Amino acid sequence: MNSFLFPLTYFDEYFNYLSPRKSSKYPFTPSSWWFHCKAFPWNHEQLKIFEAIIKTQSNYIVNAKAGGGKTTLLKALIFLFLKGSKILIVAFNKHIAETLDKSGVLDKSTQGVSTSHGLGYSMLMKNSYGRKPKVEESKVRKIITSEIELLFSGDHGEKEKSIYAKYLSSETLDSLCEFFDFLETPVKREKNPLNKKALIDWQIEIVGACKKTLTSPTLENLESLISTYRLNLSLLNVEAHWNPLQKILEQAILLAIPDVLEKNDQIYIKMNLIDFDDMIYLPNKLNLPATGKNVMLVDECQDLNNAQITLIEKYYKLGVRIIAVGDPRQSIYGFQYAVPECWDELKRRFNLIEIDMSYTYRCGKNIVNYIVDNGYHNNFVAYEKNSQGYVEHIKQASLVWRLQAGDLVVSRMNAPLVRLCVSLYLHKKPAKIRGRADLFWELINMLKPYHETQNDWDGQEGFNNWNQATNKKIQELKNNGQESLADILADKAECICILMNDIGDKCSSFAMFEKSVKELFTDESNGGIILSSIHRAKGDEADTVYVLGYSNLPYTNKAVSDWELQQEENLLYVALSRAKNNLFLVDSPLFKLDKTEIESVL
Repeated sequence: MNSFLFPLTYFDEYFNYLSPRKSSKYPFTPSSWWFHCKAFPWNHEQLKIFEAIIKTQSNYIVNAKAGGGKTTLLKALIFLFLKGSKILIVAFNKHIAETLDKSGVLDKSTQGVSTSHGLGYSMLMKNSYGRKPKVEESKVRKIITSEIELLFSGDHGEKEKSIYAKYLSSETLDSLCEFFDFLETPVKREKNPLNKKALIDWQIEIVGACKKTLTSPTLENLESLISTYRLNLSLLNVEAHWNPLQKILEQAILLAIPDVLEKNDQIYIKMNLIDFDDMIYLPNKLNLPATGKNVMLVDECQDLNNAQITLIEKYYKLGVRIIAVGDPRQSIYGFQYAVPECWDELKRRFNLIEIDMSYTYRCGKNIVNYIVDNGYHNNFVAYEKNSQGYVEHIKQASLVWRLQAGDLVVSRMNAPLVRLCVSLYLHKKPAKIRGRADLFWELINMLKPYHETQNDWDGQEGFNNWNQATNKKIQELKNNGQESLADILADKAECICILMNDIGDKCSSFAMFEKSVKELFTDESNGGIILSSIHRAKGDEADTVYVLGYSNLPYTNKAVSDWELQQEENLLYVALSRAKNNLFLVDSPLFKLDKTEIESVL
């Protein structure tokens, strides 16, 4: 028997098994069941999933490959439960949640869909007697900045009011004045004005990490967290004689993290004010209860952090049945504190039975063969009706001329995308860097302090000062063994160099430069050529996909631990599996923009 053409009575058998009185107990009519479920070419693996879910009460985790129809599967699973079942779908992001919510398959009287953050938010709202908590994303920044400002104060009495003061001796408090003066020395005196910001940003990152991982903020745990995720503080141009004082200050800051978290919690209790991380942190910290459900469907389960998993665990302990769907080979968000071995952790904590879905309905057969033959996945099968697919290694020289509207270009690093986007702009080919608004503001904010006003443009001088300071910082990071941080900063620095060299000299003010650069970045598709980091491309697909810097993938320069190495390999699989029909592998590690080419185009 053809594995894709089961008799239609197969579905009817289970439909009857579920609901002898269809009209009263099942939320959809038989014709609706036919339209939504029978119309899809389910394969034997998916039918096995349906059978297991219907005939048992076990908890399952479905290993669904890239392009395997995870969202379609989730919709079908909704049909497999009786109308009386209270179903909650936990979606990975807001876009997926909205897609499922508008799909028409939910009986909204008993079934709902939410992100894990939305789930936590609803718990906080119930804890506040129905009052919606106000979201203030700069909440932690304001806490830490106010406390740091007290330390920066020249008044000893003001310093002692800071949460850090109890962890510092009186002599150290006095000597901090000179150190802080050094940190804030202006650029024109050849010091870095961003060190104070770096000090604040470092604490914010650690507090956020504690919230996402539910790490108890003891000094030992914090040092372990910093080591695992390499969250080391890096200040620029700190002379050797400042090192002992910096170490004392760093330890005082870590010792004060519990104080910051306590202030964070009290602001919620007294003012009903939260930030984004609080949505998954506070329900766990305050041990808020979950409400009764019968079934929970968890989407993209391979990239959950500990706070999200613990929220789900609240329901599991109430006896809620858990069915999770994901792909462990698409786990790529460890840098955002997803549990490194999330897949195995879920199986252990929720007693999940794994069921495999090896088919992809997206990738052409030759693309699938390439992925399997090169060891990027060992259980990846093209659906029989998929296109044949095409794979080719190409050189960078032909890239600009090949690219057409609708093509997707992905890269592990940002600089190659910026190079290519500028080149396409010069060749009058519409292109945007998707989802990089955050990168745009980060690049602008790195450069802005080196220009005195937005209207006066001392482009080259300001750029030279910034470039000199940044190169020193990159070298210092390398000397300190922080290769990963050095690579990240070097990638951003190269982005700025590209933009300054190719756009900056055509601008008369910093404001004009900012506006020109912003046009290259977007969070929305405009129908042109789409450029994206591999992380941002997760969930995307295109008929034709180009992978920049393929010869340097997986990019192991940033990876040190086993989980980081695995995630770099996963990123390569994610990049290759975006392609439906044509996959082009660009062998050059960087896309070089020829200056003579620019001049000829202009």
